[in-house]
Amino acid sequence: MSQLVWSPVYKVLEDRINANDDIILILVPFAKLAALQQLHWVHSSKVKLKVICRWRPEDIVAGVSDLEVFNYLKESGSQLFINPDIHLKLYVFASNTAFNTSGNMTLRGLGYSESANIEVGNMVALTTNGPTFMRSSMPVVKWTTPCISALKITPRNVRPLARH
Repeated sequence: MSQLVWSPVYKVLEDRINANDDIILILVPFAKLAALQQLHWVHSSKVKLKVICRWRPEDIVAGVSDLEVFNYLKESGSQLFINPDIHLKLYVFASNTAFNTSGNMTLRGLGYSESANIEVGNMVALTTNGPTFMRSSMPVVKWTTPCISALKITPRNVRPLARH
């Protein structure tokens, strides 16, 4: 039986990374640049991340996700994917394990902030092997759209979309 890990949840992520178990996939509805940079600072720059986030227009307008995440990932050779229906928060490691948590990839959600959220999570073993898991076992991975440009998405042109 696995044990619950309470805030700050970044400690379990950093411990795994420091033990050479790199994060290869992050699934979160909300992604803030400062949290990604903080986590990536611990992370090996040679490992290319795949990040799947929600990125609904109203999320961008509200500021719960940062457009700058796209350029940061692109410049590091990593990829951003969009799935507007996700709510899960899952950090998948190369060892075929994952940290399932309530914490988004934000400073407050991971516990880096002085005013951090109270979050919880636990490590889980994935039931299929790495590449197979990534390609076909999880519907959220199958139903994502690669983000090829954030240049057309700005708070100014997203605001009208959020009203619909």
